[in-house]
Amino acid sequence: MRIFLLFQDESYIHERMGNYIWAPERHFSDIGKYKWENIQRMQKGDVVYSVVNNKIVSVNIITSDSKRRKKPADLDIPAAGDGWYVSANYSQLKRPILLNYTHKTEIRNLSVEREIPFNETGDPIEGHVFEIPYETHKYMMGLVSTYNFSNNFDLPELKQEDVVLAHQLEHQLEKYETKEHKILAIRMGILETLLKQRLLRHTKKCAVCDIDYSEFLSAVYCKPWDDASTSERLDINNLLLLCPLHRDMFEKGLISFNDKGMIKISSQMKFENFKSLSINMFTSINLTDEQIEYMRWHNLNVFNE
Repeated sequence: MRIFLLFQDESYIHERMGNYIWAPERHFSDIGKYKWENIQRMQKGDVVYSVVNNKIVSVNIITSDSKRRKKPADLDIPAAGDGWYVSANYSQLKRPILLNYTHKTEIRNLSVEREIPFNETGDPIEGHVFEIPYETHKYMMGLVSTYNFSNNFDLPELKQEDVVLAHQLEHQLEKYETKEHKILAIRMGILETLLKQRLLRHTKKCAVCDIDYSEFLSAVYCKPWDDASTSERLDINNLLLLCPLHRDMFEKGLISFNDKGMIKISSQMKFENFKSLSINMFTSINLTDEQIEYMRWHNLNVFNE
């Protein structure tokens, strides 16, 4: 996997809407001047940071190997003829990252000499696309994570009547013989009533894909009922609000999340299905400090590597 930093500016909107990246093969006397040839080296699975007006605005996954192609008709830039083309899955950031002088200096220090994107004053070096090493990628991913996650989720306290409800449900579950019936009883008995309603006070969207049709959403345990104590069964930190698709993926261990809320995808999942499943390598959710411990349990005991 290679990682690239791409200065798009005027071309960003067209390329994002078309899910591609294109650069001319040659442009009069400017051959090699803008490092367009780096796009020729892009392959499926590579990562590209889109920078527009000094801001990281998107983190993208390349979904095809590079190929020669004439300039797309919708791309309004002063270039013509053949060029290098890759298709890309754009993940636009909810909060673009303004690169200040400190950020640029760190990126410069971590980059290899022939691929440094910024000069000593912090101005972009004349160029279009730069290949950056993994250490630079880790630094930039840290910036993206820091500015796109929040920990302001206000969580209600446990009430005595809720404990009584949990004990009543636990007693009722003894009559169910199959795991499927038990799971359904838990969902309808507490997850879809008390706990989902508490979650809806704070958010009305799927944590993964932002679907906001509340009737379509479900409260989902990170640490399931059978493995949790009474207080953990009622702890809203032990829950995510998810649509049916991502609920099933999460409960079956096909996806999980690290301490920063970045997605972990099981090796059982095929890359070509990511888009249709509304996930990619940079899908993220908001996690509070209290939720992290439950998510770690999910990583260790539910998630399938």
